[in-house]
Amino acid sequence: MIRVLTYCLLLIGFSHNAPAQGKIQVLTKTITREIAWEKDDAIMVQGEKASIEINTWSRQEVKIVMKLISRALDKKVAETELEYQRYILQKNKDGIFIKNYFVLPENTRKMQAILSARFEVWIPVQASLNCTNSYGSVKITNKTGQTSLDTRYTNVALVNVQGTGRFKSYFGDLQGMNVGGEIVLDLDHTKTSFRDVSGAISIVSKLGDIEVEDPGRLLSLDIDASKSDVFLKLGELDQYQFDFAVDLGEIYTPVSSLEGPARNWLYGSTSSPMIKVRTYLGKITLEE
Repeated sequence: MIRVLTYCLLLIGFSHNAPAQGKIQVLTKTITREIAWEKDDAIMVQGEKASIEINTWSRQEVKIVMKLISRALDKKVAETELEYQRYILQKNKDGIFIKNYFVLPENTRKMQAILSARFEVWIPVQASLNCTNSYGSVKITNKTGQTSLDTRYTNVALVNVQGTGRFKSYFGDLQGMNVGGEIVLDLDHTKTSFRDVSGAISIVSKLGDIEVEDPGRLLSLDIDASKSDVFLKLGELDQYQFDFAVDLGEIYTPVSSLEGPARNWLYGSTSSPMIKVRTYLGKITLEE
C-alpha cells in the first residue's frame, strides 16, 4: 500500500490587470494509493463535486490518485476549508470503496471556499464497478463486465464500454462511443448521444433528446421517451424491423413522413432485430 500526500499552492489571476488581492488561491491535497484486487471484489466509487476518470489495466490491483481542491481569495480560508474535505479509500468484505465527502465544523453553515475533487482510478478490466457522482463529471474507458452508474448534475462519457450496464442520469449530458452489450438507461433531463452502439439497448428518457448511430450491430433497441426528440442513423434499413409511435409529435423516415397528434409506423421483416421507439411531445427521425 502506497500513500502519498502532496500539497501545492497555485496562484491564478482573474486577469493581467487585477490587483494582487484579487488573485485566487488554489490549494490541492493529493492522495495516491494502490489496493490489491481479488476476483470477487466489487469496486465502489462515490463522488461529490468530483471529476472522475476511470480507466482499466491488466494489473490485479486498483490505483487511485485523488486530488482534493480548495479555491478562495484568502489563503487562510483555502487552507482551513480544504480540511472540510474528507475521503475514504479502503477494502472491506464488500469490496474496494473510494469516496470523497464534506464535513463542516459545528456552527458553520456554509463554505467560503470553492471545494472540489478529482479522481483518477485504474481498475482491472473485468472488475464489477458501481459509480455515483453529483455536480461533476464521469468518464469510463475500456471497461467490460458489469458497470453501474448513477449521477446527478453530471456529464458522462463512456468510451469502449462493453458488458452489462445500468446507467442513470438526472440533469447532464451522456455520450457513448463503442458501447455495447446489455445496456439499460434511465434518463431525466439528460441529452444523450451514442456512436457505434451494439447489443440490446433499452432507454427510458424524460426531457432529454436522444441520438443513436449504429454500424449494424444492434440486437434490439427500445426507447420510451417523453418530451424528447429521437434521432436514429442506422444504415441499411432492411436489416431491422421498426415499430415507431408518437403522441403529439411527428415521424420522419426515408420511407415516409407522418404528421399529426398520434401516429404509428411499422416497417421491415419480423425476423429482423427490433427497433422500437415511443415518444410523447417529440419527434422521431430515422436516417440511413
